[in-house]
Amino acid sequence: MNVFLRMASTVFLVPLGALGFEICTEYNQRTTLQTVRSVASMAFNLAGPALAWSIFFRASTKTESTNIVANYAHMGTVFTLIAVILIVAVVVLTRNYMLDSRNHSGIESPGVSDCFSSLRDTLMDPYARAVFLVLSVASFGVVLVASLQMYVYVFFMKFSPPQRSVAHGMSMVACAIGALLAPVLVKWIDKKSTVIVSLAISLISSIVLICVFLTGLVPMNLKWAVIGIELPIAGICFILFASLYWLGVGILTPVAFSMMADISELNKFYTGYLKDGSYSAMLSFISKATASLAMLVSGFCLSWAGFIVGQENQSSSAVWNIAAITFLSGASFAGICLVLIRNYSVTKTFMEQTKADLAKMITR
Repeated sequence: MNVFLRMASTVFLVPLGALGFEICTEYNQRTTLQTVRSVASMAFNLAGPALAWSIFFRASTKTESTNIVANYAHMGTVFTLIAVILIVAVVVLTRNYMLDSRNHSGIESPGVSDCFSSLRDTLMDPYARAVFLVLSVASFGVVLVASLQMYVYVFFMKFSPPQRSVAHGMSMVACAIGALLAPVLVKWIDKKSTVIVSLAISLISSIVLICVFLTGLVPMNLKWAVIGIELPIAGICFILFASLYWLGVGILTPVAFSMMADISELNKFYTGYLKDGSYSAMLSFISKATASLAMLVSGFCLSWAGFIVGQENQSSSAVWNIAAITFLSGASFAGICLVLIRNYSVTKTFMEQTKADLAKMITR
């Protein structure tokens, strides 16, 4: 059922991504459209997984709340009901826009060989390969960090359930803020430079986490009394720089998707064929493949770190190892992407010049 659910999700998301490419044809507006998508996604993540720590995983006096199986069953039941309601709502609200184009003149039904040929051509596109490579490496690092950070919350930082909600929620808020900043940065410094800025933010924040927490520079029990209230300095510092990491991710995501829309349009200029579906499909495949690989690797990372499943108290070395892998993953994959993005050469000026050159050729 899980495989079926994820297949159905992909069948939905691929044409949705292609539709996003087609709706906006203006260079900067594409980023704005993808920003709306990212912000909406973060809003639902904030209302769901982030608050789940306080709703479904409340502190227990007997055992760690994340080790209680019933908590996951309760969360799964509630999330399933919400998902079903939202899916039905989407179907009902968009049904009037449904169009069966199979019998329309001028539309050919491609065969299996045509599909593979189209995907091959997409992979042969040098501009697309540059984005695919950056996005695959970035996605791997992001998913690896996301998969391991809950263990950092629980065992390394020793956050209470409300504190976990704040930490997880702030990462969602930071992602949304990053997405909102993306269109502004794109108009100011263009897309490639915006990606560089986003990666630099994630890289620097990860390095700070490494220097502050892996070296013990800030003691975990350090507190600061302000107006009679004791503020946990270590926790605040962690949430601040972890959120900055996700701010960078939030900037990167909509810009990467809008880059792919630009590349699909360039392909149409050169070939005369619209292949938004192929570019969206390959983008979806690469994102999901790297995410799956990252989740698989995260399991091995827990084993390498010495984490023992179901054990209430983990060894100090295992806990430190998990934090080290998480922080180093954030820094290393962001650094690799900074090197890879140098090969990307599509800019607004390049797009406009290409359109002008092709217009002159057609006139001649």
